Amino acid sequence: MAKYRAEHSPPPRPRRLGAIWQNLSIRRRILVSMLAVSVIPLGLFSLVGFTAISGLSSGALRTANNALVATQGAHLEDLVRSKAAIVNDELASIENQIGLLGQAASNVLAQPNPQGTAPVSGVTILGPGATAATPGTGVLALRSLESEMSTISQLHPEIAEVWLQLPQSGLLAVAPSSAVPSGQSSRFEQLLPPQSEYQLGVAEEQAADQLQSSQWRALVARSPQGAIWTPVYSNPMAGGETVTVATQGTTPGGVQFRVGANITVRDLVSTFLVGPPGSAQGSYAFLVSGEGTVISVGRGGTAALGLKTKGKQAPVASLTAKANPWFPVASQMRLGLQGLQQISLDGSPIDVFYSPLPASRWSLGVALPVAGLDSSVVGFSKQISQGLAGVGALLLPILLLLAIMVVALTNILSRRLLGPLSHLTAASDRIAAGDLATAVAVSPGGPDEIGTLERTLEGMRQRLAQQRQQIDGAQQELEQKVEERTAELTQRNQELATLNSVTGEMGRSLVVSDVANTAAAQLQAVWDLPEVAVYLADGLEASGMRMVGRAIPAGGDQEEVPDLPPALAQMPGQGGLLPLQGGDVLLIPLTTAGAHVGYLSLRHRDQLGGRQLELLEVVAGQLALALRNAQLFADTQELATINERNRIAREIHDTLAQGLAGIIVQLQAADAWLGRDQGRTREAVDHATELARFSLQEARRSVWDLRPEGLQRAGLAGAVRDELNRIRDRDGIKTSLRLKAMRGLVLPAQVEVAVFRIVQEALANAMRHGRPAAVAIEMTVIAGELRVTVTDDGSGFTPSGPLRAGSFGITSMRERALNCGGSFELSSVPGGGTRVVLQVPCAEPSRVRS
Repeated sequence: MAKYRAEHSPPPRPRRLGAIWQNLSIRRRILVSMLAVSVIPLGLFSLVGFTAISGLSSGALRTANNALVATQGAHLEDLVRSKAAIVNDELASIENQIGLLGQAASNVLAQPNPQGTAPVSGVTILGPGATAATPGTGVLALRSLESEMSTISQLHPEIAEVWLQLPQSGLLAVAPSSAVPSGQSSRFEQLLPPQSEYQLGVAEEQAADQLQSSQWRALVARSPQGAIWTPVYSNPMAGGETVTVATQGTTPGGVQFRVGANITVRDLVSTFLVGPPGSAQGSYAFLVSGEGTVISVGRGGTAALGLKTKGKQAPVASLTAKANPWFPVASQMRLGLQGLQQISLDGSPIDVFYSPLPASRWSLGVALPVAGLDSSVVGFSKQISQGLAGVGALLLPILLLLAIMVVALTNILSRRLLGPLSHLTAASDRIAAGDLATAVAVSPGGPDEIGTLERTLEGMRQRLAQQRQQIDGAQQELEQKVEERTAELTQRNQELATLNSVTGEMGRSLVVSDVANTAAAQLQAVWDLPEVAVYLADGLEASGMRMVGRAIPAGGDQEEVPDLPPALAQMPGQGGLLPLQGGDVLLIPLTTAGAHVGYLSLRHRDQLGGRQLELLEVVAGQLALALRNAQLFADTQELATINERNRIAREIHDTLAQGLAGIIVQLQAADAWLGRDQGRTREAVDHATELARFSLQEARRSVWDLRPEGLQRAGLAGAVRDELNRIRDRDGIKTSLRLKAMRGLVLPAQVEVAVFRIVQEALANAMRHGRPAAVAIEMTVIAGELRVTVTDDGSGFTPSGPLRAGSFGITSMRERALNCGGSFELSSVPGGGTRVVLQVPCAEPSRVRS
């Protein structure tokens, strides 16, 4: 069909004609259209008529005959395709109905207790228990499907019988009831197609699907029901040569069923192939199966196809033999192709038109003798020639008169009808150009289309004018808001820059005076104030306030500032935590975390605004926090000094004082034995000498502890290693040091000293109190922390018990760890040694290739 349309479709118009048409006005387009509709067809017919009247030669007439033959052939080809579509739709409908009946049977049989309905007339149930007083499950299921079976039988008269079988129970439902005569009810299973024929149909279906070059793959869209068409087989019970469409399945409960419809070839012939197709003489139609067997043939085609009949049975023959003249056509029909092919039967040419039936994989063919087509075409051509000769004489005057009338009427009507359209076009152009002030003229008259367009265009112009006014007003308002917002943002940016500058400068130092003087200088310079002073609450001062910072312009008055308490007394609400304004002095309290730190005093020339006061309060909060941090830092420094003094005191008490006391005791003993026992005197002097040497070593160690030069020389790991080596050489115990991920580690100086002092203290405590045989230290950097573990196998102690009087070692180690922002943990068991764990934060060590 697509090829035929492509061959007979008109050629595309040149693009130049389209451009000319677009450039024409509407009035000229109407004129050209009316001329084309009325004059051009008549002119073409006139030319044909004049050509016929002047006389056609025999060659020209043959050419016309050939054209008519081709037209008749195309008509027959379309007729075959349309009839094939009708037959295919009918077969597809039967196949779908059987598939749906199979799905309904599967749903009903899957129910444990199907609800049967009253018997339907025209449907018979045969088999064991079909007529029992109490129907079984299978009979109830078949009865619930009788209505669908009866409907299928009535909708498709070409179906001989519709059946539904339950092989396991031997039950069979048949519609109509007359399909199985009462005397042959015991032979009802002979009505069904043999299983071998069904399997053959399945095999042919699969083989056709597997053919990559088969046209059926493109034509057949398999239904989900999976219905199968069997080959033609002999079924006397059904009425002779029969073809069956069937499907079978098994429910989830294991119940098997088969559903199908039997169609006899005789019924196919009587329903679809009655009479010759078309108007050509001698034509006949025939059906060919997928394996090349003639299923049925129309009247007049039995002898031509070389078929043999047996009694009243339908003809059956195969066209697949290569010697058969129908073999070329049968080969094309088996592949599911469509088209036209000419064969020769007994020397006479036969045109065969064929088209596939995808539903059943059959093909419908129509054979037409060429001689019958030629004779009808020649007669038709003669009638045309005679008719044209009589019409040609009257056609030319009518054509001329019609052309004159069309031109005149087109000019008159176009001016009356298209004038308002011209005005509308001009108005649209003005609106498109931005002219919304000129109104659109509305012509008087009834509510016709032109008037509606004019009123609509005028309403649109008015709405556009109003919207333009609204947009202009909104744009002006938006510009004003943008200017105001921009000025506000500029002011806020300046204030934020001031805040950042002041807070940044305040954070550069941890000395109270530096922080206060810096803040005062920044505020005085930013707002050009005559004086800015910072007062800090100080319980040691008699007035309770102490000025810690002040800023005045260069060359300003350097006289002493009045004390703050008298100024507070002169202001209302004194002692409060809100800004106090009195004369040209503004006092802002400095508070942080609920604590009153002091006051910020500002002397000003002009009254400060609300936003400036808010910003000054924020600056005051930052200044209070900075002053508080400076105070805490000073306290921390003082506490660190006190701790270091305590440590030195402990060192002198535990080493030098005890050593000197021992020397005195030994010297007193030597004095007592002097003159009485020279041996004991010498022994006491030797002990005193040994104690003096030991005390000297401890004194040197204390001096070295005060100034750990080993940290500067060898770093933290090297200093720890030197300390372990010193203990090993002095006390003769076993020591070990394990380092992990320490390469490239850099700590702040105060953190590094604190870690080393804690390690020293842990080793000193172990040697002084635990008397271990072995000491081990592990230093590891993991997850941004330095972890130091000191372990010994000494005598241990109970950490929760009371400590020895004057022992500050554990407290010092914990304080040093907390000051570094780390943690300290000590665990010990009497007789089980001691373990000290120190963790301090650090940066990840840089990876340096060795």
